[in-house]
Amino acid sequence: MSLNPLVSVIIPVFNTEAHIAGAIESAFAQTYKNHEIIVVNDGSTDRTLEVVRRFDRNVRLLQTPHLGPSAARNAGIQASQGDYLVFLDADDLILPQKFTLQTQYLKANPQIDVVYSGGYRLWTTSHGFEKRESLEKIGMLNPRLGAPDVSLPQLVTQNAFPIHCAMTRREAVVDCGGFDVSLFGLEDWDFWLRIAERSCFSYLPGDVAVYRYVPGSISYQQVRLGKSFRMICKKIEKAEWFERLPRHVQARFYLDWATQELMFRDPDYARKMLSHARRRDPSYLPALFFEAAIALMGEHAAILYKLKRRILGPRNE
Repeated sequence: MSLNPLVSVIIPVFNTEAHIAGAIESAFAQTYKNHEIIVVNDGSTDRTLEVVRRFDRNVRLLQTPHLGPSAARNAGIQASQGDYLVFLDADDLILPQKFTLQTQYLKANPQIDVVYSGGYRLWTTSHGFEKRESLEKIGMLNPRLGAPDVSLPQLVTQNAFPIHCAMTRREAVVDCGGFDVSLFGLEDWDFWLRIAERSCFSYLPGDVAVYRYVPGSISYQQVRLGKSFRMICKKIEKAEWFERLPRHVQARFYLDWATQELMFRDPDYARKMLSHARRRDPSYLPALFFEAAIALMGEHAAILYKLKRRILGPRNE
């Protein structure tokens, strides 16, 4: 590897004309200059292409049919040449020191495959004011990932960070097979889970990313999210490493699965997952509490559980 390894920034886009320029400009603003920017147009039908082409030869533009963000990112990975990869969504931003900080860390720590840092969520209130919230404080960043035996119990119930908080060695991405194209939402959670099976993560303090709250983005397409969530959970419970997790962690996984099914309006499936949680660890009190809450509150019990997680955190159970 060279003294100044190439960083490939891969940006999938689909009808993001209002935000894509900001994402590209945040990549250009990096203090570490040895990078390439690859924009993968996932079949946009608005003016996204026109905006991207304004950057002329400074951006590599790939064209694909509309197959979703996983397929678009995989196309970017295949076309990229960098030793390190960064995935940036079109409605998000990266801060100027990200590449400098994270390339230095990966160069100094060859045993680490994924380095990730913090940032903040940015959104505009109904009164037109911008509001910033720490990713860690709002539960979108878990700084405790490490080796597989540490990361997998953490990731089994929740993603650990927005995708653009991280920088990843190319080898780790290739070894895990890239993104699952059958998923249309939560694909980054599945991606990090598969990388965590054999790779080491490390948290590097500092802010490097801005997660923009944008109504109408994929994060708000609940039907697709529900389908993807169930698909990922089924993959987890079939994984060889899942059976090696502590019983209370397995029970917590099924409890979270039950909660999400209730949020997606499937109480029968939720009760099925709660029965799995009880079988994995009959003494796991949160599952018993939640089952009683369902009996009393019905689908509204999910709101109670979400409130508890917001106050205490998802892993303080």
